[in-house]
Amino acid sequence: MNTDASDHTLTAIITDIERFTVHDGTGIRTLVFVKGCPLRCQWCSNPETQLPAPQIAQTTARCLGCQTCLPLCEAGALTFTPDGIQLDRDRCTLCGECVEACVAESLVIIGQRMTPDAVFAEINKDAIFYETSGGGVTLSGGEPLTAPAFARALLARCKAAGFNTAVETCGHVSWESFAAVLPYVDLFLYDVKHMDETQHQQGTGVSNTRILANLARLDEAGVDIIVRVPLIPGFNESVDNIRRTAALAAGMKHVRRLDLLPYHRLGTPKYRKLGLNYPLDGLTPPQRSDVERLLAEVQAYGLAATIGG
Repeated sequence: MNTDASDHTLTAIITDIERFTVHDGTGIRTLVFVKGCPLRCQWCSNPETQLPAPQIAQTTARCLGCQTCLPLCEAGALTFTPDGIQLDRDRCTLCGECVEACVAESLVIIGQRMTPDAVFAEINKDAIFYETSGGGVTLSGGEPLTAPAFARALLARCKAAGFNTAVETCGHVSWESFAAVLPYVDLFLYDVKHMDETQHQQGTGVSNTRILANLARLDEAGVDIIVRVPLIPGFNESVDNIRRTAALAAGMKHVRRLDLLPYHRLGTPKYRKLGLNYPLDGLTPPQRSDVERLLAEVQAYGLAATIGG
């Protein structure tokens, strides 16, 4: 596979490069968020990473009412109202003229096409922190393996620089996408959202068949894995599902830990900014005591397990 980082085919849409994180691999890490995901999880906390193209996010409370953007929109997608500028997303062509003119940043474009070289230049600024903490780089999303050539090229650069590497994945990509990056990944953070195929389909929009098959192949390949379960009330927090997930992970040779990630609502404001309705409006996070009981169920299988944030 060609890993020439100057090749345009290796670019990906990046929504954010987040520094100084400590929850997605060892030590101090830099997270690279790749836009595009094959799942549509109802609880998704990063809806801006789902579509594989840039989007405009709008924070109406920031609008100054200056109307500078109005004459710049040739598509006629902007209207001034008493509540501020309203954006017609169906008419918007993403030309970016309104974003450039918006000094209040009420309108912003989420997603920038970047090469592996450009992303690595940002990552490399934090090299000293990786060296002192045992940290490194984590590719996240979205689903970073929807851009396997980009991921391979970037991860190869990171490994050549001596950085620890990790990939957060939903698992619903071709095995070839995993194989492309395997030589350059120290750890996979692997989501298992539900063991029942029908329930998984209802909650995420896809079957879990490919996800579970890829997990088994990763284990056979000998790479370290942390299985992660987002605990969603009313969806997958039953004792039976947690036991089945724990049994699966305990039967694998290279699963190092199982993390339970309690549902939260921190991503809900993003839906409004994207003009979307949040599918689980009104759902409340699980009680800590309930999560701790599920943690004990996992530990009963002899697995190292934690409650993540």
